[in-house]
Order: sequence, then structure tokens, then C-alpha cells
Amino acid sequence: MLWQKNKELAIALRNQGIADCLAARFALRPVDLKLFGEPVTFAHLVVSKSQQSVEKLTKGYLLWHSQSFDPTKGHTPFTELIADQPQSHQRALTRLIQALNLVNSSIVRELKWLESLAPKPPLVAEAERGNLQPLEIIQENTEYPFWSAAKGTIVAPAQGITLRNQGIRSFKALRTYLTALSKSDPPDYCKVIGEFLENHPMSTEIMDWLPRSG
Repeated sequence: MLWQKNKELAIALRNQGIADCLAARFALRPVDLKLFGEPVTFAHLVVSKSQQSVEKLTKGYLLWHSQSFDPTKGHTPFTELIADQPQSHQRALTRLIQALNLVNSSIVRELKWLESLAPKPPLVAEAERGNLQPLEIIQENTEYPFWSAAKGTIVAPAQGITLRNQGIRSFKALRTYLTALSKSDPPDYCKVIGEFLENHPMSTEIMDWLPRSG
């Protein structure tokens, strides 16, 4: 499939990815809320928007390099695309990964962890499909109830994902990715990301965005 005006679509994906970053940072704040008597935060939104930001920025980057890249498929480019795309796409992503590793040797691992929290069906062996499955196979994610090994029960993401664990970690991964991507090529795609970071310096401290008194 060839995308007409692929660079215009790439820029739109990049800009939406940056907007998702702002949404993730807005949600990284303490709240005093309860859902059916249980305390909840916006941590699952932080993780979800961080993952979506990385996804859109990466797909925009790949689409900029190739008119044939299809940005509508898949949600986990760092986990899936290396093995699942033509060589031209693999080369672009490999160059990006090399640039990321120069900035932070652990960032690709963190991005794959972040992608693992995107909702997906649990893995069930083909021979077992159609049979009843244990709840314990439902993996942690940002949108659907999942099995919490710590609590030994099913929990909602709003209750099972926390700011100080997954929330801060996911936003740190996103911020590091933005920094590295802003220093990559091509400048026509990446320079704006650096300008965004200069205009919106964002700490990962939860308490930074507490409401001002008075």
C-alpha cells in the first residue's frame, strides 16, 4: 500500500503523538478519588497515553522514510515491526534503535515494556482455544481488567496500575524517547520534537503539578 502525501500524514502522527505526551503528563498527578470504595488515580491514563505517544511518533518516523509503511497496523512497533516488515522499514527502525541506544542503552527495553501494557488478547494454545481458561492468564494492561498476582484477584487498571510504579516509569521512558528522537534524522521530522521539549520541560515528579494554594 502506498500512502499519498506520506510526509503530511507522518507530521500529523507526530503532532498527535506530542499531544498524547501532554495528556500523559497532565494525568501524572495525585488525585483523591474513589471508585466503589477503592482509591483510584489516573495512572492507567499516564501509561496508556505514554504508549500511544511512542507508537504514533514511531509510526510517523517510519512513514516519513517510506511511502509503503502502513501506520494502521499494530500497536507495538518496537516489539513487532523488526520481524514483520519489509527490509526498508526494518532498516529505518534499526537506525532509530541505534540512535536511541547512543542516548540511553536501556531505552529500547523500557519501550518494549511500555508496549507490553497495550491491551491484547491473552495467549492461549491453539489446542486449548474454546475451552475455559484460568483468570491468571489475563496480563496487566491499561484498558481491561487483568489478573493481579500481588492481590491474587482480578483488578481494574484504574486500581491495579499506580503512579509511583508504572506511571512514573512509563512517562520517564516516553520523555527519554522524545529526547533521543529529537536528536535523530531527518531534521524535518525530528527538530520540532526538540523545540517542543524546550518549550515544555516536563519533570516526572508527581508533586510538581499540585494545585496552587491561594
